[in-house]
Amino acid sequence: MKVLLVDTDVRRGRLHESYEIENTQGLGHYLMEDCSFQDVAKKTEIQNLSLVTCGESVVDSSQLFMSRRMGEFLAEARTHFDIVVYDTPPVTLISDAGILMKELDGGLLIARYGVTGIRELKHGMALVHEMGVKLIGVLLNGADSRIVPRLAIALDRFRHAARKQEDPQQAGEFFVQQASHRLEIL
Repeated sequence: MKVLLVDTDVRRGRLHESYEIENTQGLGHYLMEDCSFQDVAKKTEIQNLSLVTCGESVVDSSQLFMSRRMGEFLAEARTHFDIVVYDTPPVTLISDAGILMKELDGGLLIARYGVTGIRELKHGMALVHEMGVKLIGVLLNGADSRIVPRLAIALDRFRHAARKQEDPQQAGEFFVQQASHRLEIL
């Protein structure tokens, strides 16, 4: 299975640093028609994982994400890879994420334990829902291992509620409610 990771934060992207890949040609360059898809899709040291770096900082990235060229990028990525993951700026801060998410199969919100507040998470979920994007889930990173059992209880309830709910948004809200209650107990 071939996977492509795309850094869409063309203002402050950093994925290239994590994979120690040069950021000389990336998504920003592709969108400005400076290079081809093959030029920007770089193999990493991890088997079957390729990366498209953010590339050159782009002033009006929102316009570029709505462009014909972005549509071409999405089509090329789907053609050459089995799974494509787009790492976007926070959906609550920059409109680029929302513009792009509308064109994808779904969205995954990422929250950092102790940093992302419940209000911010709920706001992100509401934005995703308003955009009509399928919310795949919420990933909590940086959590202390002591809270994992408590969150597991909330996750079980979420799964149970999701099976009973026609509306996944309601199930997601139930999970956030349960998880926030569990976190407030700590």
